[in-house]
Amino acid sequence: MQLIDTHAHLYSKEFAHDIENVLTRSITNNVTKIYMPNIDLTTIEPMLNLADCYKEYCFAMIGLHPCYVTEDYAQVLDHMEKWLKKRRFYGIGEIGMDLYRDETYEKEQELAFIRQLNWSRIYDLPLIIHCRPSIQSRSSYTKLIDILEKNQDGSLKGIFHCFNGTIEEANKIIKLGFF
Repeated sequence: MQLIDTHAHLYSKEFAHDIENVLTRSITNNVTKIYMPNIDLTTIEPMLNLADCYKEYCFAMIGLHPCYVTEDYAQVLDHMEKWLKKRRFYGIGEIGMDLYRDETYEKEQELAFIRQLNWSRIYDLPLIIHCRPSIQSRSSYTKLIDILEKNQDGSLKGIFHCFNGTIEEANKIIKLGFF
């Protein structure tokens, strides 16, 4: 059996001391591809360096993780879009909404999600969606599903990562064409 890891932040500093070991063990255990979602501007270059070193094995994706969305999200996304225009990526992510610890930038997370969702159409790339609701409310699932329902024209596809939703929410996501 061949396995594909659809979500690994192997470019993180925590892996720097033993990345060769991690990759060797992955290959030994039949992992044939590793897709790496981006987090913010600081992780683009380390991620791309790793993808360049292991071209047949590590595949870079680009996006602004919702926990890193702040008031300057539009400028960050402008910079990321420049990368999209000059290099091949294999997905848009890790994007979405995360209100678990902090709801300060809820509106900005929503706007960043919509903008990156549109990149998925333009560049014909799957979305890697991170969704974690606040402790008090499940609103992030409701909002993301609503945005996807309004924007699904048959071209949007991808994976919900960090999913702890209900069966009903999972069924809506699957009906929209997502895993």
